[in-house]
Amino acid sequence: MHVYPKLNSQEHVNRYFTLEAGYWDSVYRREDLVGAIYRRRQTAAIEMLGRTSLTSEAKILEIGCGSGQLTVALAKQGFFVDAMDSVSAMLELTRRNVAAAGVGDRVHTHLGDVHRLGFEARSFDAIIALGVLPWIFAPNLALKEMERVAKLGGYLLFTVDNRNRLNNLLDPGLNPFLEPLKTSIKNLLEVTRLRPKKYRAELPRMHSIGEVTTMLSEHNLDLVAMVTVGFGPFTFFGKRILPDALGRAVDHFFQWAANKQLPPFRTTGSHCLVLAAKHDVSDEITVTEELLEHVGVAV
Repeated sequence: MHVYPKLNSQEHVNRYFTLEAGYWDSVYRREDLVGAIYRRRQTAAIEMLGRTSLTSEAKILEIGCGSGQLTVALAKQGFFVDAMDSVSAMLELTRRNVAAAGVGDRVHTHLGDVHRLGFEARSFDAIIALGVLPWIFAPNLALKEMERVAKLGGYLLFTVDNRNRLNNLLDPGLNPFLEPLKTSIKNLLEVTRLRPKKYRAELPRMHSIGEVTTMLSEHNLDLVAMVTVGFGPFTFFGKRILPDALGRAVDHFFQWAANKQLPPFRTTGSHCLVLAAKHDVSDEITVTEELLEHVGVAV
């Protein structure tokens, strides 16, 4: 299991991704459960975008492009992509992967900050930000900027890490509904000096689906579609309890149940993908069963 550092500033986040650029480049090629989930998340994003009114010549801003895996996939579909990241090491990986794929004529890279996008208002047909909001300290400010640079009728496609993911709900050490009790106990132990005071990491941040809908309503954005993907790794007090092969089988079955809209699986995937529009175009796209079936097996 990948271990995240204790991050208390955006500068620390950038430093982390600089040091771990290789990991985030390789994770999409891994054959384990983690790699399968990240590939499924990317496939789901592409499929959702493909069911909008966007033409193949649309101009897309990809925020947090990382090593450029999604950048390349979008460019191969004919989109013009402005790929942006806050970490130079990530952009260098993007440039290499874009060049290797032969799509350099459709991609421009930018070093930038999602909180202060260096683009004019209404510049892009779609804004994509996979795995960005969990790693920033001001997600509402970032959404405001994304909404600003999107054209009227344009789309925002982003992800949040689902606070109510099933693997968290089943682990007493991670269950969000037990957090108030755990926090009270920790505070009591620290006040009585029965345990040393420990730093509580703020990132990566998780959101509930309810928080996502509230965020959209605050930013002139209409929800078009929402799905959750990825189940696992399953743990007990942070320790994995399933071997990877079995974990992948369990994940595959739970994703099938989620795609069939069976509770509680349809709302408890690890990643929540959100497609929103800058004005009401909700009748232009439906998340069909065929889409969900495809997402479920694209690993």
